[in-house]
Amino acid sequence: MKIVLLPSDPFECFEYGFLAFNLAEKYQLPVIICYDKYLGESYYTLPEFKTDDLKIERGKILSEKDLKNIADFKRYEITKDGVSARTLPGTLGGIHRATSDEHNEYGEICEEKENRKMMVEKRMRKLETAKKDLPKSEIIGDKKADITFVTWCSNKAACLEACEKLKEKGASANVLVVKTAWPFLDDDFKKLFSQVARAILVEQNFDGQMGGLIHEQTGIKIEEKILKYDGRPITAKDIIDNLKP
Repeated sequence: MKIVLLPSDPFECFEYGFLAFNLAEKYQLPVIICYDKYLGESYYTLPEFKTDDLKIERGKILSEKDLKNIADFKRYEITKDGVSARTLPGTLGGIHRATSDEHNEYGEICEEKENRKMMVEKRMRKLETAKKDLPKSEIIGDKKADITFVTWCSNKAACLEACEKLKEKGASANVLVVKTAWPFLDDDFKKLFSQVARAILVEQNFDGQMGGLIHEQTGIKIEEKILKYDGRPITAKDIIDNLKP
């Protein structure tokens, strides 16, 4: 049970870093920020990051006053959205229990099949609820382009440069960037993909891993691929040179 975010430029690395902490507290699960070596080790000249609008979100936290009105506090209470209220350490009347086995609503070990099913379904509702707060896939460039490069992470920059070079040659292209790997936002992706005339997967791995995830989660199989896995960053020239007529 986790969330995996895919920043594609330095600004998103900063933005998703802050977002990850909020998501982890709000939904009480691990959040992984997944980016590649090129993005992590490159030098950039950037304007100062804007922090004025950043707001810390702790999620469902009960105060001492709240707890006085709760006769039977259940740390892992079954809820409609899958998220149970919690208390901060030291809060009078609060409690936190954690086990390595399945637990009931009080945090006590309970491996009965009815309880197990109930708790798994609760956690899956939590992940579904979180989808509304996750970065959605985005099409950058001409919405009616003849070619769409489907990609993620730092590949975005090379794809955007390739779009500019193709434009100089009289061809139109745009980039569809996937920004959350898990839970995969299949409905949003399918809505964007319905606008695509010709899709080409661009990745820096042998298997086309994102393409595999897209196929698994949406049923969409992207046949055309430009894959680079020689340990060097992909460039716009790589993309154009491997582009079939």
